[in-house]
This record gives sequence, structure tokens and C-alpha cells, in this order.
Amino acid sequence: MAISEQPNHAEHSPQSVSEDEANERRRFARLLLAGAITAYAAPFPYVLYQFLVAPAFRHKPASPLALGSAESLFVTQNYIATKLGDKNVMLLRSADGIKAFNLRCTHAGCTVEWQPNMQKFVCHCHGGEFHADGSVAKIPPTKPLEELTIKHENGQIVVYDAVMR
Repeated sequence: MAISEQPNHAEHSPQSVSEDEANERRRFARLLLAGAITAYAAPFPYVLYQFLVAPAFRHKPASPLALGSAESLFVTQNYIATKLGDKNVMLLRSADGIKAFNLRCTHAGCTVEWQPNMQKFVCHCHGGEFHADGSVAKIPPTKPLEELTIKHENGQIVVYDAVMR
């Protein structure tokens, strides 16, 4: 019998079968490990999203706030601080009328403070400033303060938790 005609007994030997089984077991173990790592790591982006991004989208508008007449509100000064739901709000009276601003800085979310002597809103977190009309006076903020809607209803000033358009 020629060498090429001899059957290859190595394919069916007990040692080669156990190597095939060992390779299959290693492959299965790798797949199992990859699945476990994926299952462990998969929730991480969702948790990170919920922690960093989602709070900004959870805001529910507050009920309108009736404050009274302009004459009774602005007796001694031209500004009034109040709360509207979860927002700190400042009402300013000027020659242009009454405006309401959300006191949340558009840069980092800190609360800005009205400085009547400077006629500006100041953010003490990063030194940002806003003019009395809400526009940016000093960076780092790049967007103006959120101006809320004010309506005069039945002789009262009513502030709505909606951005002025």
C-alpha cells in the first residue's frame, strides 16, 4: 500500500478528539466571558445618561404664579425675587416694562444674583455676567438668561413657566 493510500488515523485518535473538545470548550468559555462582560458593562451608558443628561429633560412646568398688581409689588425697589416651581425667578421693572428671568446661569447651571448697583446679574461660579435684559455681558455664558412669559390678567401680574417667544 502506498503512503498516500494509508488512512489518516490521527483524525480519529482519542488525543485529537480531546483537543477538539478542548478547543470547543475554550471557545464556549470565551463566548461566555464576553457575554458576561457585555451584560455587566451594557447598563453603564444608560446610568451615565440618566445622571448627566436626563435631569435637564425632567422639568415639568409649574402652575402660573399670580403675584399681584405692579403698584403693590414694586413699591420700594424695581426687582422682586420669587420661586416658580423649582425655578428661582427675578422680576425686573424698567422703562421697557416688566420682565421675568430664570436665575439659572446658562453656562453651568448655578444661580445668578441680581446686583442692583451694577444693574447686572452675576454668576459667582465662573464670573459670568448678564445685562438687565438677560443678554450676556461677560463670558463664559454664551446664551442669554431664560426670559419667562408674563401676562397681565385681572389687574395682576401672572408669571408662566414658559420661555418668552
